[in-house]
Amino acid sequence: MIRLLYLSSFVFWLTLYQTCAAQSPDRRPIERAIQFLSKEVPLWQKQNKCYSCHNNGDGAKALYLAKRAGYAVEPEVLRTTSAWLKRPESWQKNGGENEFSDKKLANIQFSSALLTASEDRVALRTAARELAKIQEIAGHWEIIETRQLGSPITYGNILSTVFATEVLIKAKRDEDTDRIAKSIAWLKQQEPKNNFTAAALLLGIHRLKIENSAELNQQCLQQLRENQNQDGGWGPYAISQSENFDTAFVMMALHPFAKTEDQQMSITDGRKFLISEQLEDGSWLETTRPSGSESYAHWISTTGWVVQALLMTETADH
Repeated sequence: MIRLLYLSSFVFWLTLYQTCAAQSPDRRPIERAIQFLSKEVPLWQKQNKCYSCHNNGDGAKALYLAKRAGYAVEPEVLRTTSAWLKRPESWQKNGGENEFSDKKLANIQFSSALLTASEDRVALRTAARELAKIQEIAGHWEIIETRQLGSPITYGNILSTVFATEVLIKAKRDEDTDRIAKSIAWLKQQEPKNNFTAAALLLGIHRLKIENSAELNQQCLQQLRENQNQDGGWGPYAISQSENFDTAFVMMALHPFAKTEDQQMSITDGRKFLISEQLEDGSWLETTRPSGSESYAHWISTTGWVVQALLMTETADH
């Protein structure tokens, strides 16, 4: 009788474990990526005496989100970055004053990371004030030439405008009301000319809660779902090979709108593609424009974006 009860109990717990395991996404890819980023994020500042957009922006942002999601991130890894992000008045002198430094882009990336890392209202309002100074008359934030395609590190004008506007909204400064309205009006005038811009617009529609955008929303959704490659990933254009960054970015844009089984399966396939592309050290090969180039900055930023996408879509496997 005792053996029977023991066997029944064992079978019950084994079944429960197998059920939970089947329902839960594999955490190991994210844990491996956290180990990689935990080494790289503080390393750049130590070696180069410079707070960078790739390490202390995109890379750190992924670690903050992972920590919030319950993953183990050692406090020391983000200590100096957290202190830096809370001093927006110092961002113009980050130690990277050279010909390749883009202060406008740095302000946007650091502001977005600050929004993820902290609820420090004073720092956020200071960041919003600096962003307001570099907003274009048309309402957007000009980072690259209009005809150029954004990348993991350069963002592009649409994505930069989405992130900058989000900071202005969260800062809740009365003087930014008209600026926010102008930026949203500018976003609604943009066209999804490729997968990257479609995803950026879709992300903006969701994060900024843009009203009266149903037609644009549907256009972006349809384009992205039709352009998914057979391997589960996305490239920047309708007919282009899958890239790690583009796949992660599209997944983040689609996730809030994935209501049907087919839509959720599309994201699940994207996750499988990204997991299959993870390198031995826990990172992902950088996405560059043009594709195939080597760039440390894009490597860190690409990995940061992929981690964000995997964190956001963890429930896609349920």
